[in-house]
Amino acid sequence: EKAHGDDGNEYREENRQLAVFFRARAVPLQVYLDADGKELARSAGVATLAQMQAQLRRLGLSKE
Repeated sequence: EKAHGDDGNEYREENRQLAVFFRARAVPLQVYLDADGKELARSAGVATLAQMQAQLRRLGLSKE
């Protein structure tokens, strides 16, 4: 059972709205936000786990 209906249109609309909100020009897109929702950094394209962890460390958001 789908939470947003059977045809997925609600998912596509929600994704479109998020893409507009975050000014997404590439997929995948990682947007790093602080606790208040302020954008700290972004990275377009495929990122490995190690690359994302390194970005979190650079932003001071890592618990390591």
